[in-house]
Amino acid sequence: MHEAKETQVAVIEDEQDLRELIQLYVNHLSGYECKIADDSVESFLKEDFSAIVPEIILLDIGLPGISGI
Repeated sequence: MHEAKETQVAVIEDEQDLRELIQLYVNHLSGYECKIADDSVESFLKEDFSAIVPEIILLDIGLPGISGI
């Protein structure tokens, strides 16, 4: 029997409390794994994301220095 693959969720959010709340919620959901970055796509790329390709990206549209739109 094959082990079920977890859906990878990437969260890019500059507000720490909200970022941690989203991560807690997503990780609590069965079948989802959340990776977070703090304030930009550049930060996201510097984190340990090279091994995953997220199926879902939650992106803050009001990041400092970059637009999420």
